[in-house]
Amino acid sequence: QGSHSLLQSLSPRSFQSENLGEILDDMGMNYQAVLAKDIGKKKYPAGVKVTTAYHDQTYILDNGTQVSTLLSTDSGVAFVVKTSDGMIYHAGDLNDWHWEGETEDDNRQMTSMYRAEIDKIKGAHFDAAFVPLDPRQEEHYADGMLYFLKHVDCNAVFPMHYWNEPSVIDRFITEY
Repeated sequence: QGSHSLLQSLSPRSFQSENLGEILDDMGMNYQAVLAKDIGKKKYPAGVKVTTAYHDQTYILDNGTQVSTLLSTDSGVAFVVKTSDGMIYHAGDLNDWHWEGETEDDNRQMTSMYRAEIDKIKGAHFDAAFVPLDPRQEEHYADGMLYFLKHVDCNAVFPMHYWNEPSVIDRFITEY
């Protein structure tokens, strides 16, 4: 799934082959892409069926997988993916972003928006979740992760968006 159009996350390497569909067919894979509406069609993988995702929607894929979306606090959408085998949450850029230099009102509004989206999945159980843990947020680097962990049940959480600073994961484990 592609949650947004940042080059960092959806680089040409993501869909490197012009005939990705053929390659996946040859491997016997059942595939379908769900990409946020703000990812340009030029970046769509060739030969792959794409569903364009908008926030607060639910899509049923050809294989019965249910993909629901939440509004991102930055760009794109967050994904809730439900299959017969379990559920996965991928935050994309949905996070409690707190930027130094922004007004306190702006940062409070961001927190409020983030919590409203996470509250939509409050009490849900996920087998796996991918949630930002961003060192650029300085002392607020874990705000979104902490709120998620407090309100959502999950077997395994994988930090993302740590900007080539994996030490932020150790910092989180040590502090919390």
